[in-house]
Amino acid sequence: MTELYRLTDEGIIRFQEFIDSQSTTEPESFDLEVATDPRYSEIASEDCDIPETCSFNNRFEAASVLSELIRNARLPDAAHDRGVWCWLSWLWFESICPIGGDGKRKTGEPARWILNLDYNRYYRHILAGPWWIYDAHRDDPDRALALLCTPVTTLGELNAQIAGRQELVSNSGLVGMLTKHFYDSVTGKLRRGISGKGRGSARRLATVINQLDMIWDLYSTSPDEFFELLPSEFDRYK
Repeated sequence: MTELYRLTDEGIIRFQEFIDSQSTTEPESFDLEVATDPRYSEIASEDCDIPETCSFNNRFEAASVLSELIRNARLPDAAHDRGVWCWLSWLWFESICPIGGDGKRKTGEPARWILNLDYNRYYRHILAGPWWIYDAHRDDPDRALALLCTPVTTLGELNAQIAGRQELVSNSGLVGMLTKHFYDSVTGKLRRGISGKGRGSARRLATVINQLDMIWDLYSTSPDEFFELLPSEFDRYK
């Protein structure tokens, strides 16, 4: 266990160097002494103990754990505390991003690890993204299962189309509709077809929502009413 730290600007640069090293022939290993070095970080909260490794079945589980952690830490503005999210990403990097069969780690784009506070990119962060969605529906987190059922390392097409717009991801009617009709509670996965690109897919859904947003007050629409507004190509998800 360790206290919760916050990376400084210099620490974020140091973390980026760590990420960059993963694509070299001699990738750097995580060192807690480096991540807690006063040159790179400062204590953000002494009110919680952070496990040095993690194991999450999906984004929902990660968000649940992070929600309790952030609540215990009593951070004044957790959503915008870039240094905290970067430090947690560094602490759990090797747990979340294991070495693959080819002997390499697939780190993906920088926004997965270095939090981008632009909400069009915020959702891409591997930890802050799921937590942000979970927190937006903290009155009923299960409502957001459709957006949080994928593995921690998998963003998914539905998230890519919905979570990048704050007014959509915080809409309880829309998010409730997504879970009711596009999430399979038996398998714990999204229903077949929604992650594709054709008719009845997440991409088509985003287009339809953009059109509906011009003529309907989508914030006053219930999950069932929302689904009834969709064209017939989505009938297979009833």
